[in-house]
Amino acid sequence: MPALASVDIAAAAPTLPLVRELQRVHGGLLSDHARISARYQQIGSAATAHYDYHGQAMHKFHPTGLAPADKLPPLNVFHDSSIMKKYSGAQRNFMSIVHHCEWDGLCAEAAAAGDRELIRLISVCGPHSGDYLNAIPVSAGMRVDSLVWEQTTQRRLGLHISGAPEADPFGDLIINSSAHGHRHFLVNAVWARALKSVYGANFESEPASWRQFSTTRPDGCAFNCAFNGKHVLYETKVATPISASSGDGPARQGQAGTLCAFGNTDKHFLTKILGTPNGDGAPPSDGDYRLALARGQTVVPLIHEVFGGLAPGANATLRDLGQRKQGRLDEPSASWSARSFVAYYGQLLSIATAIGVSGELTRGINAARRMSGTVIGRSWM
Repeated sequence: MPALASVDIAAAAPTLPLVRELQRVHGGLLSDHARISARYQQIGSAATAHYDYHGQAMHKFHPTGLAPADKLPPLNVFHDSSIMKKYSGAQRNFMSIVHHCEWDGLCAEAAAAGDRELIRLISVCGPHSGDYLNAIPVSAGMRVDSLVWEQTTQRRLGLHISGAPEADPFGDLIINSSAHGHRHFLVNAVWARALKSVYGANFESEPASWRQFSTTRPDGCAFNCAFNGKHVLYETKVATPISASSGDGPARQGQAGTLCAFGNTDKHFLTKILGTPNGDGAPPSDGDYRLALARGQTVVPLIHEVFGGLAPGANATLRDLGQRKQGRLDEPSASWSARSFVAYYGQLLSIATAIGVSGELTRGINAARRMSGTVIGRSWM
């Protein structure tokens, strides 16, 4: 503000209401930052009773991105443009405090509402979970039907699903009891497209020759592309972190998911795909890809949750593919909101999950309402 450029803020505060308000808000933000930072430090230093697939203690989830204290300028340098250059992005950094305080409040509200809400809140914070909201409908793959958008957003915000049965207002029972082939097909098709763009002719979706190197048919295979010259096999899973029961408590909801990101899904499906890791303490078990692993093939699980988030391994794979492409995107129809490889395919994966889950919801709701002669939307059959 040029008119205040030469004003000593500290000295002017007693006489200028605007400056007093600035002091109050600035001090409040710094206080909030100290409180949230201390809370996150406490969370990071105290492990939960849960362990990941590799036997590492899991920590309670909190979102990342809180600006460090040394990126928040003090009031007495606001008027000095030469000093403020050192605090690039100051407005964004101060806003990060507001966002993380809101998260803290939401987490407390979710905890009071029960285990399901905690699981939902953590799940919707997964990488790329909300990317469908950023998609610009300039091409067919980026367009989302109004009913899909409505149901996905209702689920994301923890609202009752329009038209859902009274006994299943959030659609959890429907999603757990539905056939999952459609959502798997849609998500896997996006992965196949991304992998094909990187590996070219070496990649094949659901390869016909899978029996030569595996007892399980992979969702995709990059032939002779592993570090040892063998194949890279990809297995896609789109899982729900919420149990089929609409209730709460240890017997009904996985407790790891109330504390840790992907706590109810990642370890379970990694074990199913890869088998029990050494030193896990659990009874030994062979995964679906035991023969492929024994023969030296590389197996890459691509685990998603139905709220749209990518588990750590899947997210790392997407970023690795982006690095292999050096961020380049060979998609002339991509919008301004998805100019990089990761952004573009992150949006497509989010949309594919939304369409697949919405299809299950719509079919389930229509089945429940068929006796009354009323159906909603499209059947997605």
